[in-house]
This record gives sequence, C-alpha cells and structure tokens, in this order.
Amino acid sequence: MRSLRLFITVGLASLSGCNLVASTSEPVAIIVTSPPILTCEELVVAAVDLANDACIELESGEACYGHAQVTAEFQPDSAVRFNLPGDMAELTAIRSLSTHALSEAAQTWGIAVLKASIEQQTVMFVLYGEATLDRITPEMGGATLGTGSAPACAPPPAMLAQSSEAEQISLNLNGVEITFGSTIHVSALEDQAMTITAIEGTVVVAAHGAARIVHPGAQVRTPLDGLEASGAPSGPAPFDLISIQRAPLLLLDRPVQLPRPIAGPTIPPIGSTLTTSTLPAMTIAAPATSEPADCEIRSDWTGTYTVQRGENLSSIARRFGLTVRELQEGNCIANPNLIRAGQVLHLPNATATRAPAITPTGAATPTTALFRADQTMLAAGQCTTIRWDVDNAQEVYFEEQATTGHQAQEVCPQETKSYRLVVVYPDGRQVPYTLRIEVAAPPVTTEEAR
Repeated sequence: MRSLRLFITVGLASLSGCNLVASTSEPVAIIVTSPPILTCEELVVAAVDLANDACIELESGEACYGHAQVTAEFQPDSAVRFNLPGDMAELTAIRSLSTHALSEAAQTWGIAVLKASIEQQTVMFVLYGEATLDRITPEMGGATLGTGSAPACAPPPAMLAQSSEAEQISLNLNGVEITFGSTIHVSALEDQAMTITAIEGTVVVAAHGAARIVHPGAQVRTPLDGLEASGAPSGPAPFDLISIQRAPLLLLDRPVQLPRPIAGPTIPPIGSTLTTSTLPAMTIAAPATSEPADCEIRSDWTGTYTVQRGENLSSIARRFGLTVRELQEGNCIANPNLIRAGQVLHLPNATATRAPAITPTGAATPTTALFRADQTMLAAGQCTTIRWDVDNAQEVYFEEQATTGHQAQEVCPQETKSYRLVVVYPDGRQVPYTLRIEVAAPPVTTEEAR
C-alpha cells in the first residue's frame, strides 16, 4: 500500500541571495496529506504489482505474504512472524493461510504465494481474495481449499497452481485427486462445489470412483459436503474466460497463454456476478488449427492421422515414433497443448501406415478408468488397496506390469509414492492415470531426539 507522504513548505522572504539564518523567523507550514484512495479496479492492479515485488525471492518450501491482509495459523512450536507484505515463512511452520476479501475502505486485498515440492517438482500456488488453504504441508498432500465471495469489481477468490510443463503431478485437494502438468485454477464454495479449470495442459480430475479428462479451456465441478468431495466430477464445460482473465496470472513463475473456451453450454459462475476490470489484457491463444505465418506443412509428409478424443500430441508422437517437436513443426501447430478431436495431422507416409486399428463399428465403447485407493493418506507401516476398473480396453498396465481391466492390489509404501496405471484403448490411445499415496513420517522417539 502506498505510504503516507509528508509535504513541508517553507516560506522564505527571498530565494535570491537570501540569508538562511535570517529566514528562521519565517513561519513553517507542515501539511500532511493522505494517500489517494484507489478504486477497486486500481487496487487490484496495485496489489498484484506489489505482491509480485514482495515475493520475487520466494523459494520452494516457503510461503510469502504478498498483499494485505493475510492471516496465518502456525504450528504450536513455531515462532515465525508473518505480518507484513514480503514476510516469508517455511511451509513446515504453517497450518493454514487465509487471504482476506477486497476492501476499498481499508485499501486491502489479500494475496499469498506458496511454493511446494510435489513428486520432486516445484509447484507454485497463488491464493487470493476470500480464500483459505488448510492442512498445508511442504508436499501439499491432502490440503483443503475454501473460497468465499467478492465485490463485483474484484476477481472471484480462488487458487492458481502451476507446475512444470514437462511432467504431470498429482494433488489431493478436498478429497479430489487432480493430476495436471501446467496451470489450473480452483475455487471451492462450502456445501456447493469445487470448480477445477484447465488453463494449460490436460488435467485429470477423479473423485468417488469416477474420473474426468479436462482439456485447456474447460472446467469440471465436484459437489462438496462442507469442503469435502461428496460426488463424482461433472462433465467438462466451457470455462469462464472473464473470471480466468481477471485472476492474478502475472504472479505465476511462467507466463500463460489463455486458450479459448471449449464448445458447449456455459455454466454460470457459482456465487458471484462478474464484470470487466482494468487488469492488463491477457493474450488468448488462437484455435488449435491456426498455423504460424512463417510455417509450411511438410509436403513430403503424405500420410494423415485423425486425432481421437482424449489424445494429446505427446501420445500421438510416441505412437508413430516421432518427437513432439517433429510432429508440431511438421504440422505448423503453434501450441502443442491445443489439439482437438477430429483434427487431421500430417505424418511421414511410412509412419502413417503404423496407425492403430480403429474400433470397429458396433464394438463396445471403452470407458474412462476408475483408478482409486481405499485410503490415500497412511501412517508409517500401514497398507491400502488400490483398485481400478475400465471396460473394453485393449491393454492395461499397473506399475509397468500387464493386468486386467478390473483388478485390485494391496500396497504398503514406506514413503509417499505415486502409482501409475496405463490404459491402451482399441484405437491405440495410451492414457496414463496417477494415484498418489501420502505416508506420514513416523514420530521422533525420545532416544532418536537425543
């Protein structure tokens, strides 16, 4: 927030050849002026800029107080101070963080930035508006998010999460398993629903024995009982572009390019009315079929392949023995994360002949795998049973071992571990599913402490 400015005006008889000693008898006027009151839209922009400066040195395993006001609940033995913008605290010392709703009267809008290490990757979280993140750990396993309301002029409260573009990680939030490899936007209204939006990269959302694949530009909702998932995720719907545009995307480590909303009926936002704001405009990616102006599709690639639902460029490239870069450049694809079902790709003719057989007309329709565990949070020494169900798949692999579509296996991990299921469908798609089992560290005994 802008600091109070002090203006001092000194009255002098003459500035030309004056005697400063003699001027001491002149009156001195001290005028104190308050800082200008920012409008709601101006406050949002200023808060994001100040939080960006305050948290620029944030390291993995830390939280940063970005902009007032933020309330922190610490572990009982913690002596950490977290009172002002720019304050840093280890995630090991924090139980929960709450950012406050925008207040024009107080000139505040709460922002907190965190960096956690999940599956050996640094994942950045931005919490803003009336939002609370509870059960915080350095690995962010089993956390709970709750978001409230906001004035119409402010971005709806939510949490942004951004991981590496190269690998997917799994995050258990409010009892929902979210597997993603890039950037997502999450809000959670108590006793209503949690909304997960894919901004970049394909996202898999699983809860109550059902899983949904969410492509960029789409969102799904999971019903909540309190703040815990109480049902399966909905089908994908177009994301709320205005809400995502207004989020503080500038605080993320890596800039994002917003996709276009997917086709389909739009679901209105829960609990808030949105209006436009003065936040800097974000670039919206062109449709997946757009080609860079300086690119020409390779004329020697005479084979073709039609993209199937649920496929991505990486899986298609792997199937045909190409790199993602080769397939991207050969087809003049500007954004490798943006391809759609029905899109025709050009391939080397010899490679195209290796295309998998398409499911015959009338064949049974494959289903999305239901990949879950009886318990995803264990104490040291405990076991749990992992289960999966998928119909009409060509092949199924659990931890690289061939298995069947309906199976279960007991596991007893000694430490936090992610398990992997790969389903090969009749059309050749290879869809990976990841399930993370959290194992709590054993308590330190008195003798070990000595």
